[in-house]
Amino acid sequence: SVGDLWAEVEAGCVYNDFNAAIGKYGFFFPCNPGSAEACEIGGMVAANASGMRAVKYGATRDFVLGLTFVKANGEIVNAGTKTIKDSSGYQLARLLCGSEGTLGIITKVTIKLLAKPKSTASCLCSFNSVHDAGKCISAIIAEPLIPASCELMDSVSIEAVNNSQGNPLPDCKALIIVECDGEPEQVERDLKTVERIAKDIGATTVTATHDKKQIAAWTSARKAVMTSLSALKPGFSSVSLADDMGVPVSKIPDAVLAFQKIAEKYRVTIATYGHASDGNLHTKMLLDPLDKDEWDRGVKAVSEIFDACIELGGTVTGEHGVGISKAPDFQKERATELSTIRAIKQAFDPKNILNPGKLEQWEGSILGKVPLRYPCKDYM
Repeated sequence: SVGDLWAEVEAGCVYNDFNAAIGKYGFFFPCNPGSAEACEIGGMVAANASGMRAVKYGATRDFVLGLTFVKANGEIVNAGTKTIKDSSGYQLARLLCGSEGTLGIITKVTIKLLAKPKSTASCLCSFNSVHDAGKCISAIIAEPLIPASCELMDSVSIEAVNNSQGNPLPDCKALIIVECDGEPEQVERDLKTVERIAKDIGATTVTATHDKKQIAAWTSARKAVMTSLSALKPGFSSVSLADDMGVPVSKIPDAVLAFQKIAEKYRVTIATYGHASDGNLHTKMLLDPLDKDEWDRGVKAVSEIFDACIELGGTVTGEHGVGISKAPDFQKERATELSTIRAIKQAFDPKNILNPGKLEQWEGSILGKVPLRYPCKDYM
C-alpha cells in the first residue's frame, strides 16, 4: 500500500526486483547492498544488511515495520505492524534483524517506503594522504551535511582498480566519492559545500558531476576493488580475513592509520576502502595463501585490526554479519551482553536447532574449531 508508505514482500524477493516494482510508484528501498542484483529481502533482514547509502537512510532494520517468522517449534509469529509509528511493547520484528537465522525463519516482511530523490550528483575528491581523506569525511559530516553516500579508497585500492580496469580513477594516495541527493537546489548547495571543504582540507583534485554514466563508472570502479586486488600481484590473492569494521566517523583517520601500522608490523599488504561517511570500513589483505608464514602473519593482523576498531568505540561488523569468522571478536566486543543474548537464544530456540554454533555460541578461531587455521596444501 504505497499510500500508507509500506509494501509487503516475501523473503525470497530479490532486492533489485523489489526496487524496480516500487520504483514505478516513485518510491524506493534505499539500503542498496553491494549484492543488490542477487540478495533476497529475507537475507537482508537476517543480516541487517545495508550499503553505500546507510549514512543518510540507515540499514535494513530501519525499514522493517513488521515481519512473519516461524519459530523453532513451528509456531508462526506475525510481528510488528503496518503503521509508521509503533510503541506497542517489545519490537520482535526488529529483534529478528541481524539474528542471522538463529531465532526464527523469516517468511514475509513489511518494508517502509521512501520517496525517490528528484536529483542526484557526485563529487570525486583526491588527496595526498588517506588521513586527509578521512579528515574531509569528518568535516563534511560536521558541517553538518549528510550525503547520500561517501566512499573511501586508499592508494592500494586505487592502484589495483586502475591496473585492472584501465585507469578509471585519478592517480593519488586516497580519494572519496561523495553522492548528494534530494531537491535539485539542495543538491547544488551540497555539492558546492563538499567542494569547499575538500579544497580547505587540501584536495589535489575536485570533480563534480550530474552525469549518470560518470557516476556509474566511479561506482563500478569502487565496487571492483575486491576482484582487482587479486590481479595486482601475481601469485597473491585478495582475502577477506578482516573486513566490514565500523568506527565513529570522527575516528576514521585514526582507524586507517592503525590499519597501516598493523600492515607494516606484520609485513602484509592491506587495502582499505568502504562506506566511510557512516564509519563502515572494509579491508582486504593481499597475500600468498600457500605461504604458511605469511598466512599466519595475516591472521595475527586480523585480531589487531578488530582490537583497534573496538578500542575506538567501533564494531567488528557494520553490514556483513558475524557468522563464524567474526565470532571471537564479536564476543569480545559484546562481552557484557553475551549472557542476555544467550538467554534470548534459549527462549526462542531451546533445542538449538536454528543455525546452531554461530555468533555467541561459536567456540574456536576465526576459521575453525581446530588449530588448522591455515589452508596450505600441506595441511589438507
